[in-house]
Amino acid sequence: MSMFVKEQAVIDVGSQAIRIIFLAVPIIGIQIVSSSFYQAVGKARPSLILSMLRQIIFLIPLIYVLPQTGLGILGIWIAFPISDVASTLISAWMLRKEMKTFDNIEPIKKRRCINKAQIHFQTESGLSF
Repeated sequence: MSMFVKEQAVIDVGSQAIRIIFLAVPIIGIQIVSSSFYQAVGKARPSLILSMLRQIIFLIPLIYVLPQTGLGILGIWIAFPISDVASTLISAWMLRKEMKTFDNIEPIKKRRCINKAQIHFQTESGLSF
């Protein structure tokens, strides 16, 4: 912090804020993977919801509410890890629920239907699946 500001009071507040804000950073990856997964499988709505969950649905309301509960500026700082944890839990729950649906899908080799690209590949290359 002292690289940017020379006032000790600002450095103290900033150091505390950074420590609190970064408490939940290790688990944010779960949310990013969940959102990317839904995007990759062509489910735009869940992907959009998971992307907005952390900063719009949880963080902004918490930033308004927590300081008014008597926490003051600390309420703003703890809003970040609370929103990270809440959105990560929901993301993990949604991802786990979606992954259970993949257990019921047959592997591609066992499917009877093949698309036009596979048919074209089979006729051109002489290979079959």
